[in-house]
Amino acid sequence: MNYPDNEKEMIPNVPTPRLVYTPRDLEPLLQLSKNTINKLLQRGDLRGVRVGRKWLIPHDAITEFLARRREL
Repeated sequence: MNYPDNEKEMIPNVPTPRLVYTPRDLEPLLQLSKNTINKLLQRGDLRGVRVGRKWLIPHDAITEFLARRREL
């Protein structure tokens, strides 16, 4: 969402975007289980980077994923 800086401060419970998220971070945001998010990553439906055993999902990958889902 694009809010002017002063408006964003007035909206409660809007988290500040981070550069990267883990599947666990996305559970409440996407209302999906960690397992479902991991499956989306493995299938390539959600873009992410594997670092060791951990998935890191860039913020822009989440917005791209949501935009594609809206088009369906």
